[in-house]
Amino acid sequence: MKLKGITEKEMRLLIILFSLLIFVGVYQFIYIKTNDKTDTLTVENNALQVQVNELMIKQSNAEKLKDEITSMESEMKELINVFPSDITTEKGIMFAKELEDFTDISISSVAFSEKEVFYSSSGQAEQSETMDENSVENETLTDTTSEISTDNEANENTNQFNLGIQGIRSTVTLSYQTTYNGLKQCLSYIKENENRMVLNDLTAAYDMSTGNLTGSMTIAMYALIGSPKGYTAPDLDHIKTGTNNIFSTIEIPAQ
Repeated sequence: MKLKGITEKEMRLLIILFSLLIFVGVYQFIYIKTNDKTDTLTVENNALQVQVNELMIKQSNAEKLKDEITSMESEMKELINVFPSDITTEKGIMFAKELEDFTDISISSVAFSEKEVFYSSSGQAEQSETMDENSVENETLTDTTSEISTDNEANENTNQFNLGIQGIRSTVTLSYQTTYNGLKQCLSYIKENENRMVLNDLTAAYDMSTGNLTGSMTIAMYALIGSPKGYTAPDLDHIKTGTNNIFSTIEIPAQ
C-alpha cells in the first residue's frame, strides 16, 4: 500500500511514531494515574489494617475488662454498704441507747460534733469544711469521675457508680460508768458494728466508791451522702419519752 508522496519506508516510520505516541499517552494518562491510586489505596489499607489490629486486641480483652469491671462493682458495693447514707442526731442517740441495751454500760451524757466532710467524689480536698443537716439535704452534688469505656454494656454497668458522693464524719462523746467486762463488751460492739465507726479516744478511771470504771470515749461515725442506699430514719416507737424529773434529782422530804 502506497500513498501519494509517501514511500513504504516513510510509512513504516509513521506507524512506529504513532505507536510510540499511543504508548506514551497510555503510560502518562492511564498507567501513572492508576499507579498513584494504587499507592494511595495501599497507604489507606495499611492505616485501616492498624485500626483493625487495635480493634481485634480490644475485642480479645473485652471479656477480661468486663470481668474486672464486675469485680470492681462488687467491691464498691461492699464498701458503700459499710457506710450509712447520713449521720443524724437521732442516729447518734439511738446508738447510745443500743450501746446501753447490748452492753453492761451506763451512759450519763452524750455530746455531738458538727458534721465534717472528709471525702468528695469530685476529687477536691475538703478536710475542714463543716455542714449542718439542712445544707446536706439541699446541696446538689456533682461527680467528675472518669468513665470506663469498652462497649455499651460496660458503660451502662459503670455509669451507676458515677455518683455525687460526699464522705462525712461526726464524733459522739460519751461519759460512762461500767465494769471491766462491760468496757470490753462496749469496745467489741463498736468494732463489730454494721456501720462504719472508729474509737478515737478513751479514758477510764477506777472508782473506789463503786468498784466500777468511769470515763469518756469519743467515737467517730462515718457516712456517705449521695450513696444509693438512701437514708432510713430509726424506729423510735418503742422508745419511752417524757419524765417528771429530767435531771434525775433526789427529792428529800422536808423535816
